[in-house]
Amino acid sequence: MSTCIAHNISEDCIRYTKDLTIPLEKYQTGCTSEWRYSSCYAYDINVTKENLNLLMRDFDYFNTSVVVQCNDWMYDTSRTTVNQEFGLVCDKYYMNNLATSLHIAGAMLGYFIYGPLSDRFGRLKSLMIAVSTLVVFGTLEILAPSYLLFAIGRITAGSSRFGVYSIVFVLMVEHVGPSKRGMVIVIFYVCYCIGYAGLAPIAYFIREWRFVQFIANVPALFAFSYWWLIPESPRWLISVGKVDEAENIIRKIGRRNKADVPEKIFENMYMQVKEESSMNEKQASTRKEPIARAAMDIFRFPNMRKKCSIACFAGASVYISYYAFMLNTNIGGNLYVNVALSGLIEIPAYITAAFLIETWFGRRYTFFGGAIICATTAISGNFFPKCGSLLWIRTTLFLIGKFGVGITYFIVWTDRKSVV
Repeated sequence: MSTCIAHNISEDCIRYTKDLTIPLEKYQTGCTSEWRYSSCYAYDINVTKENLNLLMRDFDYFNTSVVVQCNDWMYDTSRTTVNQEFGLVCDKYYMNNLATSLHIAGAMLGYFIYGPLSDRFGRLKSLMIAVSTLVVFGTLEILAPSYLLFAIGRITAGSSRFGVYSIVFVLMVEHVGPSKRGMVIVIFYVCYCIGYAGLAPIAYFIREWRFVQFIANVPALFAFSYWWLIPESPRWLISVGKVDEAENIIRKIGRRNKADVPEKIFENMYMQVKEESSMNEKQASTRKEPIARAAMDIFRFPNMRKKCSIACFAGASVYISYYAFMLNTNIGGNLYVNVALSGLIEIPAYITAAFLIETWFGRRYTFFGGAIICATTAISGNFFPKCGSLLWIRTTLFLIGKFGVGITYFIVWTDRKSVV
């Protein structure tokens, strides 16, 4: 300040100093662009009191055509983010998006881990393994002192989150009969949407990212109670030959529902397991190829190869579109409102999908309709600006697109075999 007074500068001294030491860069802000001080670069000047005196006296005293990268930054202290915590700015900014990509990659990894695990050791035990892993590595996410540990927590917690999600879904579906399954699946997804949308106000009012992560991971602790509250899946027990345990669980469920379970059901269960056991023994004695090679036989037959390829392509397309809509909520306007609306719009999407697949539309035409809605709105939305009087059109198209991809996501998740 004394330097500014000495040179008769009565205006904002800090702004004047920035003008002398920091270059301007053009930023795109919605519909317009504006010049701002660079966030990553400064003129190659050793800013001391003596040098600043010389610079104010003669701007050409130093070579201001050379810029260097900053080594220290000032952040908005109204909130804390991962970017601030680990310095993920400028040339390290990509590492913020990398953390998100690692979380998605962890979810894909969880598909290959917890699917076979739940088939081998049961739904309930695998769920406890997934929850325990989530608690441990979710805590690592919250307390990570470095970006490396944070990234490890993201990918591992991502795999366990997907494990919890998928195992609970399967466990829920296998506990109800076909007549009630559609309603239960819709309730499951509605709860998912409420949690999705509820994260927006939490992040808005809590400006510390570690506390937001803590709140997001706390519900996992309650999942430990499932060990005592929810029995093992009777369908899985029957599939592995544990018919006695399945019978006890079914009888217990019948008593709680005050319903009589016909004895013929158990007789059929024992007979089915006996027939499958003898058939498996016969196949095992005559099998000449390894199981892994035999599993690839689906690609040897043209019809199976075509259907499997279509199903894989449809599933991959849906997941890419869904996460593209979910992660790209910076479409203009208030980010927190966009996230909340993005979650809530999935509720009517899932209800609509559940209704249409039971009508003459079926799964195929409902899936096709949702995909068309998603594609057309995603493309057309790019022709409208992120600000001004047309912002509401862009936001509306985004929500319609999220509605469409929600329909396809519901069908792929609930019955992947029926999309072709």
